[in-house]
Amino acid sequence: MILVDIILNYGGEWIKKPNVMYSKKLIDTWTSYDPDLLSFIDIVNEYNSKFGFLGVQQLIVTVPTGNYYEIDGDNGIRQLLYLVSEEFKVLNIYVVDEGEELIEVHNISQHSKSYVATTEVGTDGESDNESDDNHVKVEYDSDDLNKIAFKKNRIIDETLLDYKELCIGMSFKDIPEARLCINLYALVNKRNLKQLKSDPSRLRYECVVGCRFSLHISGDKDMPGVRIKTLKNTHDCNEAFDNGRVDHLTIAYYFKSKLQNDPKYRIKDMRDDLKERFDVNVSHGKCKRAKRLILEKLEGSFTDDYNRLEAYANELRSSNPRSDVIINISKDALANGKRRFLRMFICFHALKMVLRIVVDKETKRTWNWFLGHLKRSLDLKEMGEGITFISDMQKSSIMLK
Repeated sequence: MILVDIILNYGGEWIKKPNVMYSKKLIDTWTSYDPDLLSFIDIVNEYNSKFGFLGVQQLIVTVPTGNYYEIDGDNGIRQLLYLVSEEFKVLNIYVVDEGEELIEVHNISQHSKSYVATTEVGTDGESDNESDDNHVKVEYDSDDLNKIAFKKNRIIDETLLDYKELCIGMSFKDIPEARLCINLYALVNKRNLKQLKSDPSRLRYECVVGCRFSLHISGDKDMPGVRIKTLKNTHDCNEAFDNGRVDHLTIAYYFKSKLQNDPKYRIKDMRDDLKERFDVNVSHGKCKRAKRLILEKLEGSFTDDYNRLEAYANELRSSNPRSDVIINISKDALANGKRRFLRMFICFHALKMVLRIVVDKETKRTWNWFLGHLKRSLDLKEMGEGITFISDMQKSSIMLK
């Protein structure tokens, strides 16, 4: 039996154009879950009870191709589980809450286990002028699709193993994502690929003179994203110590996680790590630009969060006149020209007025009134035996009698 990880996505937004996509915000994961126990109503109840949804009117999943499909009841769940394999065992689930606009996606029952994609046939004398006549239909079975989908869920880690191989049909969200993938492929395989064409819809690569490797990436009119159409995945060349595909953007993506965790990670260490792991020579300038790019974006994200907090405070002051809204920042950080949030205090004017008018003083009369109601609420009868209430800062205790 293959156990699955179920990722419940919520708190994000649906993007409908140009392609349906969910902008992730928060996730909750059921790990190593027995798929035979999975039910439609359990998922719906989880969203309603745990995440505060009013009522799930649409349940959506992504399949191995990366496309979104609607799940309709337990029959839809069973249809989804037919796709589970060793390569596809992470199930991403999304919902549309009651009152939200429905998402136009196919029902999972319309998903076929085979998939027909248009793939270009490559020839040794291929030119840059592509035509629709230069395409054939290539049918992928479910195993092929699982491999392609697995490659689509690539992770940038220290080894770059997810970027070691390329295959026909491998898909990407857009041309920039495809370009990054090829750059990382060139880095991990130590190949100095030459980019022959790059425009908003196509990419073409060859290797050094005498090497048979070639690659063409483009899109299809009836499918989102772009994919590898032509691939001659044979290298007749030596490994490259100086690699033009390893630019500062590629280095930034590679070191992003490490620099976010340790902003003091040195440029010299970046160069040494790349040389030790991939035997590639990268200039000090490239690594410096990569590090600056990451830290600027990191600082920008903190600044954006703080600015949103300031905007929220201003909105509170505007919509609740005479309310107290105070943001406290670090003096030490401010001395260094930076702002670091410490704490926030909010007291609405209406609450202040109510407390001044309504709340009575703490006297014997108010205590008797409060305890009398409490005794009736707790059904303590007449004696209230064994119950003692102690008022703070008082020298004596008050017994319920």
